[in-house]
This record gives sequence, structure tokens and C-alpha cells, in this order.
Amino acid sequence: MAPNWHTNLQPSVVDRVAIVVPRFVNVRLSNGHVVQARSYFAGTAADGSTFVLMLNFVFDFFFANGVVGEINAGNFTSDAMNMTLFPNTFLFALNANKPDTPGTCCVLGFHTFFADPSATPSTRWVTQFVSWISPGIFGGGFGDVTGLSHETSEAFNDPFLDNITPVWQFPGVAPKTRACQGNLETGDPVEGLAAPTFPVTLTVDGQPFTFHPQTEALLQWFQMGPSSNAIDGAFSFPDETALTSSALPCPKN
Repeated sequence: MAPNWHTNLQPSVVDRVAIVVPRFVNVRLSNGHVVQARSYFAGTAADGSTFVLMLNFVFDFFFANGVVGEINAGNFTSDAMNMTLFPNTFLFALNANKPDTPGTCCVLGFHTFFADPSATPSTRWVTQFVSWISPGIFGGGFGDVTGLSHETSEAFNDPFLDNITPVWQFPGVAPKTRACQGNLETGDPVEGLAAPTFPVTLTVDGQPFTFHPQTEALLQWFQMGPSSNAIDGAFSFPDETALTSSALPCPKN
């Protein structure tokens, strides 16, 4: 593409909602036992903002109902990138042994789609959950729009979660490590690197603000070729130094 090429988005806020989350929920475990689990925990970020850790399947319930409601209201459409944006909301898994404490954390966002199987051809609404990240909550340069840039790029490249690639190994792991994926999830290969974000300073309300979008792996990285025909021969963007060669195939042993 030309150096000044972009995919330009035209954002429009279609709704603002408030979600009332119960403090505890009853969860049936795989062994049939029912436990009472905390559904969220709150804390304070370095800038004074509140952040919330929410039990993933509790969030999924509200997310699914919210998206269906927006589709039925005509706010989410099949020709748009439909986003649900949250302030400092991050997801954790259930800790079955200690359900009153958070389990594995944290999911900062995800993309998916909703479909109407009765329509021919099938109607699909591409959507995503993304959270703003206040400074200091996470390390590695993760902040503000890191999750938004990650999920938006992936939603364009793998909107229906079925865009397969040769099975690739995560960069930065030991040569024989089987840490692998086989899809065009462009943010995943970079998120574990030492410098996954690329600071960009813009003027917001007359003041400079430094955003931290995540660097993304380019299509040429997934192709596993010896060179790239992207701009500058790059395998990643906007930090072209993040990935200096194409993906390695997943080790067989």
C-alpha cells in the first residue's frame, strides 16, 4: 500500500448504557457442586480512576444481552464495526478452589460476531468488547487504546474467527516451545514481546496526549516467506522493528 494509506473509521456513539452487576453469583462446577462466587472486584488506578475486574462469564451474559438489544434496536448493523467500549473493565476466570478471589486475569478485550441463522445468506454483526486502560494498571506499555487497537485490527483480519493460517510459533519463546496458533489474529504474536506498543502523541482538546496502540503483525509475517512485500519490507506495523522476519512454524516435537 502507499505510505499514506489507512482504513478510516467514522465513529458514532449509538447508545450509552449502565450495567448493574450483582456482587455474588451462584456457579455450578463441573462436578455438580454449586459455589457462591464474587462476580467483580474494584480498585483504583494511578490516575485516580476506578478499575473493575469482572468474572468472565458474568460479563459474557451482560455482553450478549447488550449486543442483542442493540441489534434489535437497529443501533448495531451488519455493515459496521460494532464496539462495546468500557472504562477500565478487565475479565478474570473463576477460581474454583477460592471463588471469593479472582482466578486467572486478565482479558482486556475480545472480538466476535453475532449471526441470524434464519437469514439467507446469513446476516452477521461483527462486534467487540474493548476497555480503556488507565496508566499504571498493567506493565509493558499497555495503556489507553492498546486493547482497542489490538481487537480492531484482529476484527478486520479475522472477523468470523475462522481465517486460518499456517500454524505459527509465538515470537520470543524457546525454539522447541509449542506455544502456537494457526489464525490471522494479528495482535497476538506481538502482545508478549518486551515492547508491544508504539506511542503516538496527538492533540486532544488542545493538549498533547500520548496514546499506546499495539504493534500488529502483518500478513507477510504469517506467510512465513523469506521476505516481505509490505512497506519497507516490514513484517510488523507501526513498529517495523518488532518483528524482523516472518513467523516460524510450530515445532513438531
